[in-house]
Amino acid sequence: MNHYSENINLTKLSKLNRMLLMLIASIFFLVTTLHGQQITTSDSLRISRAIENAHSALAKYDYNKAIGLANISLSESDSLNFSSGLINSLLILAESHKALSEYSSALNYYLQAQAELEKNKNYKELAKTNYKIGQLFFEWGVSEKALAYFNSVLTEDRVSLKEADQIDLLNRIAETYLKLDETDKSQETYQKILTINKNDGETDQIINTLRKIASIYNQQGQYENALRYNFEILELNKQQRDTLQTAVSCNTIGFLYKSLDKLPEALNYFEQALEYNQQINKNGSNYNSIVSNLINIGVIDQSMGDYKNSIKSFSKALNIVEKNGSKVETAVLNNYLASIYLSTGNYSDARKHTLQAIDLLKGTNNIRMMAASQKRLSEIYEKTGSYDLALDSYKQYSIIKDSLLYREQLNQEKEQYKQILVATVEKESKLELIDQEMKALELRNEKVKSEREKQEIELQLKEQELKNISLQNAQLERERQVQRLTLLKEQIEAQRRNQEITVLEQKRDLQDLQLKQNEILRTEKQKEIELQKSQLELQESQLESSKLQKQYLKWTVGLVVVILLLMLAGFITKQKDNRALQTQYDKINEQKESIEKINEELLELNEEKNNLIGIVAHDLKSPLNQISGILDIIKLTSKDQTSEHQEYIDKISDSTKRLKNMVTKILDVNAIESKTLNLNVEEINLKVLLEETIGHFEEMAKKKGIVIHKHFEVALSTAQVDAGYTSEVFENLLSNSIKYSPLDEEVYVKLSESKKTLRAEFIDHGQGISKEDMKNLFGRYHKLSARPTAGEDSTGLGLSIVKKYVEAMNGKVWCESEEGRGSNFIVEFKKVS
Repeated sequence: MNHYSENINLTKLSKLNRMLLMLIASIFFLVTTLHGQQITTSDSLRISRAIENAHSALAKYDYNKAIGLANISLSESDSLNFSSGLINSLLILAESHKALSEYSSALNYYLQAQAELEKNKNYKELAKTNYKIGQLFFEWGVSEKALAYFNSVLTEDRVSLKEADQIDLLNRIAETYLKLDETDKSQETYQKILTINKNDGETDQIINTLRKIASIYNQQGQYENALRYNFEILELNKQQRDTLQTAVSCNTIGFLYKSLDKLPEALNYFEQALEYNQQINKNGSNYNSIVSNLINIGVIDQSMGDYKNSIKSFSKALNIVEKNGSKVETAVLNNYLASIYLSTGNYSDARKHTLQAIDLLKGTNNIRMMAASQKRLSEIYEKTGSYDLALDSYKQYSIIKDSLLYREQLNQEKEQYKQILVATVEKESKLELIDQEMKALELRNEKVKSEREKQEIELQLKEQELKNISLQNAQLERERQVQRLTLLKEQIEAQRRNQEITVLEQKRDLQDLQLKQNEILRTEKQKEIELQKSQLELQESQLESSKLQKQYLKWTVGLVVVILLLMLAGFITKQKDNRALQTQYDKINEQKESIEKINEELLELNEEKNNLIGIVAHDLKSPLNQISGILDIIKLTSKDQTSEHQEYIDKISDSTKRLKNMVTKILDVNAIESKTLNLNVEEINLKVLLEETIGHFEEMAKKKGIVIHKHFEVALSTAQVDAGYTSEVFENLLSNSIKYSPLDEEVYVKLSESKKTLRAEFIDHGQGISKEDMKNLFGRYHKLSARPTAGEDSTGLGLSIVKKYVEAMNGKVWCESEEGRGSNFIVEFKKVS
């Protein structure tokens, strides 16, 4: 039992020693680190001067010089572990690269500065740096990241923002929400700004915020709410006696009433805007605003049927523009007047103003307005019975509409659309680049963390060595105690034996010396005295042993109390860690639920989108069928019409057929996705089906000088498929091969077999397919970057439908192609043995 207690005490003592050793090692590591951060005054001044020079170069827009100086100060600060110099150098480098639009490099330096500030617990500068990172993401076009950093600054409890900084930050957040199309959150943020502005009584700031709120409502089509805020702006402008801004407010309110179809109210505010603009018009300097007001008034009068006042307003505007405006502006007003005169039957004045507009537009690049003017002139001549002149004007309209410049304008619009797509791709690439930068920073942090763990392991090894030495010392001490106890036990045993010997001797003496009583009495007294002495010595020895046991007990109790206190401290620390882990677990669960909810909403939106497309496409079929029927009737009853009219009718008929085909394809896609496709699977001879398909397209190929070669290397060509859908798959792929082949080329159609499958191949020597197009080749509404060589139509649905049909019939379809080397579309079905 005593040996077991000794082991427990020794274990507790070793734990206490280990904790003390860890504390000593931590203090040693901290002292060593602090000692390594000390730099001399001359070093500090030299680095500060370099940073000051870099700041000066940055202020003078000499960004390359600023980068060079900041790199020098960064290198020296890093070598001396000078934290302040390190942070300032990193921030200068970030600002310089940002000014040069080198956003990736700027982000890298900002993140390094952020990590250093967090390490130093400099929360004020950390908040400023996070704000700058948010601004960088905002300028870079990565609004999601910008919003995260702006919100982190706004919710930082350890830093109190000044009111001006808070307003600036809130404005940034509101603008970012607008970029993300989160208008409700943008409005909520602007309302917070408006409350602060009103408390401060800053009228200009109030007006500015009200304008932003009203603008969002206007974009959302909530014109009543937009009106409410614009009325507030109008009152504030009147209070400030700002005539120009009052005119602007009246004009804005007029447009909002027009959007609400409240034309009398719109007219009232347009007229007020005109009065204010006329008050501030000096030497004709404000003529543009006056002309704009007159046009707005004329348009409203025209919409209300008050043609007399409408003509009056447009005529006033025309008189001003003829003196100060450009030819195009004058032509616009002539067209307004011509349109009104045409509506009222005043063909003479309508013709006069239209001719003036045409004359003014000659030599300008405004082709669309010229085309509209020629079309109106044709209508005027037709109304007045001048059919030859009407035909001439209509031909001019057709020539202009189909002119090269007109097409160039359309191409410019297409180019703008492409730029939007490119911007979207660039944004995605920026997000990927940012993620890479973040990962690189995490790797650097992991490296630092691993170094620290290595140091901790070394400390633990040293601690283990000390622990082993302590255990050895304790073992030696225990052995010494055992030896002392053994020696004491032997001494007691020797005393006991001596007592027994003494008793035996006494008995022997009594037997031998009975005859000599005096001698015996004397001897007995002497023995008794000796016995009392020995007993007294024994008692003294026992008392000394008891004192030692009490001393050991006191030390043991003290040691147990210390160990219990340490265990209590460890338990409290563990409880805190458990609570922190539970909080993190709860946050992760909340984020998971949020993501699941968003996924459900996206699925619902996708289903609603498919339903809407299906409904719209289905509703279009009926009017298209009616148009086709009417065109058939016109063809039957219009034999006496001119060839030109007949050509127009044929073009309308072709367009109607293309639109019907497009609607049918959209419905087919929706049917496939909703799994309502009705298949009639039977044994079909693919060789016969391919020959029929080739026969359908020989005329189309012949027009482009294309020869179709067929190679059928099969003995048995029967497969379990739907004949109609398979035929449509073959027709689509052969049609694409012809569309994308140059003139006078060759197209190959092959049919081959393996043990289990039949393979049909459609090979052309056209433009081929780029790597980017290959990624989404079978996607819905995806158009290739390559275009049909003879201007044929493409809806972007064909290959998507092909893939859906083939997979519905348990087949496979894929493409093998290289850009500039043609394409090979391959379809495989299981063979009927």
